[in-house]
Amino acid sequence: MAPIQLRIQDSVDDAKKRTVGLNLSTFDIPRSASAVYDQTAHALVIRFQYIDREGPAPAQPLTKDITVVTGKNSGKLLLIRINAWDEKSGQLRVTFNKLADVNRALDGAISSLKRYNQKENYHLIRSVLSSNCSSLVSAAAG
Repeated sequence: MAPIQLRIQDSVDDAKKRTVGLNLSTFDIPRSASAVYDQTAHALVIRFQYIDREGPAPAQPLTKDITVVTGKNSGKLLLIRINAWDEKSGQLRVTFNKLADVNRALDGAISSLKRYNQKENYHLIRSVLSSNCSSLVSAAAG
């Protein structure tokens, strides 16, 4: 299956661009994002591309079904992997409920982050996922 492109601009409003005091660096705002269903891993993989090409840190599980890969130095989100195997139904699928789980997992991660740019990057990624929810579910459908 070919990757689908996710809309970034709809999620980056003026409030995100112009905050009083600290501003999110353009290096921490994704330039593009794509989602593809990995049939081998039975997972929806969402990748975020930035201006720079920072190397990844080791993958970190947020829950048993959600794993993130962050930038080695910046901590910004580079990849989110969502396990698509639904144990209850015995089917492969990503539902709106599973995407809500991603939001909850990101919220939990945000509360433990110490750096401003990491927190704002996670908030921005949550906005991107929320505004592209239907596209993500259809990408996982095949």
